[in-house]
Amino acid sequence: MSNIKVTIDVTKIIKDQLFQGEKGIYFDLILIPTPNNQYGNDYLVKQNNKGRELSKNNPVLRNTKNFGGKPYKEPETPKKQGNDLPF
Repeated sequence: MSNIKVTIDVTKIIKDQLFQGEKGIYFDLILIPTPNNQYGNDYLVKQNNKGRELSKNNPVLRNTKNFGGKPYKEPETPKKQGNDLPF
């Protein structure tokens, strides 16, 4: 597995979504694959609202690349080859 380096713009973090954990203060990030990005970035980095679904209102904190490995590719779905019925 390759490394993914993430650098974020901390000024865009929604501060009220920070939460206290056992060993520190945290917030959730989500990396969204962007395989055909015009700038060569493999992922969009957004803050994820804790306990809520990802929305367009989540701040974009950065774009990032997959360093030292192959870029992200959507898995191909196998195509059915005919009828699988035994009759």
